Amino acid sequence: GHQREAIIALLFAADRLDHVARIKERLAEGCVVVSDRYLPSSLAYQSVFCDLAWVKDLNRYAITPDLTIFLDVAPAVALARVGGRPGAPERYEKLETLTRVDRAYRAWLADSDAQRLRSLDGTKPMSELASLIQAEVMALLGSQTRSNEP
Repeated sequence: GHQREAIIALLFAADRLDHVARIKERLAEGCVVVSDRYLPSSLAYQSVFCDLAWVKDLNRYAITPDLTIFLDVAPAVALARVGGRPGAPERYEKLETLTRVDRAYRAWLADSDAQRLRSLDGTKPMSELASLIQAEVMALLGSQTRSNEP
């Protein structure tokens, strides 16, 4: 039950620490880093089973990204998409759980810095989403380049 979920949250937090260390190394080298399923995923998924304040505390060393892109997809649509995959469903692939995760994501979105967040309609065709994401990233990189010029 809850002990198992706490252990899983701890494992995700440990993995995040390693991930953050590697991100910091790449940033120090001047690289642009793109990552998926970062801190908001942990907060949304882990808080379904564990206390949100505790999950936030576990992830306190996560660095704040310059841009977060949230692909907005209703839980039923997400579940239908994964339903076609071979193999047994993963632990979170239940409509009730995904609905709770969706509520947690939306609470996070409401609290997020709008300057650093873009929410996109995740039901759009993949090619259209790729173009929208690329435009957001290029706009960010362009604004950072301009702000760093003498």
